[in-house]
Amino acid sequence: MKILFIISSLGLGGEQRVASILTDELIKRGNDIEILAFASSKSSFKINEKIKVILSKNENKKFKLIRRVFEIRDMINLNSYDIVLSFAVIPSVLSGFAVIFKHIPLIVCERNDPNIYPLSWKIVRAISYLFAKGAVFQTEDASQYFPKFYFRFRTVIQNPLDSSKIPVLESIERGNYIVNTSRFVKAKNHKLIVDAFFKIHNEYPDLRLVFYGDGPLKELLVSYVDNKGLNDKVQFYPASSDVLNKIKNARIFVLSSNHEGFPNALAEAMAMGIPSISTDCRIGGPKSMIKSGENGILIPVNDVDLMADAIATLMDDDDMFIKLSENGKKIIRNLDIKTIGDRWVKFILLILSNQNKEVL
Repeated sequence: MKILFIISSLGLGGEQRVASILTDELIKRGNDIEILAFASSKSSFKINEKIKVILSKNENKKFKLIRRVFEIRDMINLNSYDIVLSFAVIPSVLSGFAVIFKHIPLIVCERNDPNIYPLSWKIVRAISYLFAKGAVFQTEDASQYFPKFYFRFRTVIQNPLDSSKIPVLESIERGNYIVNTSRFVKAKNHKLIVDAFFKIHNEYPDLRLVFYGDGPLKELLVSYVDNKGLNDKVQFYPASSDVLNKIKNARIFVLSSNHEGFPNALAEAMAMGIPSISTDCRIGGPKSMIKSGENGILIPVNDVDLMADAIATLMDDDDMFIKLSENGKKIIRNLDIKTIGDRWVKFILLILSNQNKEVL
């Protein structure tokens, strides 16, 4: 089948990493894929060379969102696509309007908390999604946000992991540092990690805290760390497409978000055997991965004391450390790209078979 895949950009980010893994798998299964990317940033992840990548011509023009709707319509008119897949809310909303009066099925993919957007955008999204044939969500919580009359078909498919890209540790020795990899934005609540680390750093004088990422609030967090007197214990590095190899020897991974879809960074850390701590945040991605005390630790959102206690537990309790490390690796069984690819193909074929019946 021929698929038009629409995404905001091909830069660094969980959405882009998943897109590169998923489209590669679909190509390997004999499908024909074209990607339309709205932002012209260079691809940070390897895109299968058989995939044609089209960069939007409307990145910096007036009324660019409206122009992009017509850009999608033009591509649909000029190509015999079987289906359109749109990743994230803006591409999905624009694609919804683009397929009006076009006999081509659209699958929209919500990849964050559906409730975070302003009312005006929610209204626009509510109208647009009426024209989608199906929807893919990362968690049951996100799926249940939308009333039953939306989407004739919907399913929950978690993000895939490419087991061939998960680094293998060369040694059982781990570095003496806590790591977080995420964009520096309000929703990630990085101050929670810093505050928890501040509470326990004197007990573990050799322990370090390491951040990988970029974003608008990075400098504010650097200043916050400075005000806490932690400059010599906290390190900041830029986002990297090779971040897994950079963090594979971390002692602990921490995710501190207020809300998440299905956090790739957490899944990857667990798959590498890094004992992981996460907030039990809105939309339920972490709680769908972690059974607290078995393969990771869940704490309430913004609970500094419990975050600090969880870190201390993994520093002091070797049995717990080993248990979470070994059990965390098992996440790959359910998230391997072959398994996730099967679920995507099954859902796409369900929609296409139903579309054909309607045509007849």
